[in-house]
Amino acid sequence: MALLRDEVRTHSVGDTITADDLPSQETSTNPFEFRSGDGDLLFSNSPERITTNNRVLFHSPVGTVEPPVANKVRLFLHHLNNLGTATVRVVLKNPTGIQATVTRGWTGVSNQYNENNAALAGKEAVGQYLAANVPTPSSVQVPPLSTVNLENWSVGSGIIISAVMDLETDIPLDLYVTVGNPDLSNFNHYADPDGTHERGTFSRWDILKGNVYGMTGGPKAVRMGDKTFGGMSITPVGTDYTKPDDPRFSVKNEGSFGMRYIIIVNADNTPNPARGLGVVINPRGGGFGGAVRDVTAGTRVFTPASGTISAQDQAVIVSKQIVPASETASRTFYFIPPGGSNMPVACTATWY
Repeated sequence: MALLRDEVRTHSVGDTITADDLPSQETSTNPFEFRSGDGDLLFSNSPERITTNNRVLFHSPVGTVEPPVANKVRLFLHHLNNLGTATVRVVLKNPTGIQATVTRGWTGVSNQYNENNAALAGKEAVGQYLAANVPTPSSVQVPPLSTVNLENWSVGSGIIISAVMDLETDIPLDLYVTVGNPDLSNFNHYADPDGTHERGTFSRWDILKGNVYGMTGGPKAVRMGDKTFGGMSITPVGTDYTKPDDPRFSVKNEGSFGMRYIIIVNADNTPNPARGLGVVINPRGGGFGGAVRDVTAGTRVFTPASGTISAQDQAVIVSKQIVPASETASRTFYFIPPGGSNMPVACTATWY
């Protein structure tokens, strides 16, 4: 029987391991919580397949009081181009008489994989996003009563465009994800959702989870992208403002795609001698490829290092450290459920 502690002891950060005692369920008693005071999530994944040119795929107001949408947003999009080469754009529209300044923060984009490698597209996008602890900001000006293309991606036929980016505006504006050059004032140019995937604007963009790991018991796990906790639904619920004349309420982001999980592992080594603490990422829903930011160490780890993993007895080591005798350790990680992968995914801590 391969034990997690033994596998972590004998392998390095970034390695994929196999263990028989990975927890199958959440073991933390601390429920997740949305972290307030940050920003909102703009989620564009429906229709997932682009089949008609010159269409609005997604729209949301940004920085508005009614409907209430924060001035800080994270745009997360994942679409498959079923046309010939097409141009997918992120468009900013300033409906006011004042010039707007939009600042971009963390960003990640993938524009090279086909649908047989959907998980690799999401993995590349979130991997780029999580490449640094602190983003390198850039700004764009949106003149009064004007539109500006923030992005113009030329997407090949059969290719997935997957992207995640943080934006902040100083005045209210509208954000669109489009293919081609649709008439933004003509609602006939607005694509309907596909009925399988989802799109919408979700209040708050970060989820905080704590994993308190004491001196007894086996590995401890928290799960990301799960639908329930303790019998209660924890699926983010939002509103689809794509068609301003016909908003869709109570849309769900099952899998919490685009949400940033802030995982804090607090480990108490009292009264034990010095020993190792390892943290791994373990798929619990099927094929998965992603990345984790170890904020404490200032490193990014792809999960896995190459390709994808799917078996529930597999995991990728994302952190190892020695905790001195009778001391505690605290480590913080960022994780974003990537497009194209299956959720949930567990973050598991073990002594070794």
